[in-house]
Amino acid sequence: MNNELYINQLLDEYIQYKLNRKDAVAELVQQGIPDAEFELDLHAAAVTALKQGTVLQQVKNVHQQYLQQKQPARVLPLKKPFAWMLRVAAVFILAVAAWFTYQYSNISSEKIYSEVYQTYNVNTDRAAIGEIVTHQMVDQFKAGDFPAVIKTYQGLQATNNREKFLTAIALQETGKYPEAIRLLEQIIKENEEKKGRLYQDEAEFYLGLNYLKIKNNEAAKRLFKKIHADSGHTFHERISQSVLRKMKWLR
Repeated sequence: MNNELYINQLLDEYIQYKLNRKDAVAELVQQGIPDAEFELDLHAAAVTALKQGTVLQQVKNVHQQYLQQKQPARVLPLKKPFAWMLRVAAVFILAVAAWFTYQYSNISSEKIYSEVYQTYNVNTDRAAIGEIVTHQMVDQFKAGDFPAVIKTYQGLQATNNREKFLTAIALQETGKYPEAIRLLEQIIKENEEKKGRLYQDEAEFYLGLNYLKIKNNEAAKRLFKKIHADSGHTFHERISQSVLRKMKWLR
């Protein structure tokens, strides 16, 4: 079953009291929803708002019919229960609408970048067996000397995926996003051609981040959906269902 369809089914079963809250939260978390409690409350609020909206319209219709039948025509104050119902319904609907408006208006590629971003740390030096390293790029990267990393790369006659990737991150950290994108795309393309995986997960994740920086949101969305769908991906947990949902709201 489609994951999103199944999640909607879970939410509906919770609203219809077919599923208790504890089980609903457990199921949603298993489906990759980290903010399950909030998701349940939001769904319940939306359903209530729709019901309140229907009641509000019915009350308005009854009130208008009542006024039209009165002679002479004059506006009469609503009875207290009706007035209370109208006020509560109106306040609730406005509150829900305001929350959605706030969430929508505050979503941007920069904010999603900040939420998803993860500093890359060189834990192991994945050099090829028997490879002779004649430069200090790894040490320069560990020291955070990104301009030196870029300069070292520019002086190399031939480069491998490790050198391309570290340089791409150095370019990203210095705001040179289009150049970083070119190197990351090269890694992915070469891995595809050679049936390799060296720095593949890293290249996909940071390529998505760089796409966000240049506001190529559709390209970023495609990569993040791929990462989220692959439970074995190194950065799978960084791309939650919540992040993908926010990506849909990007203008």
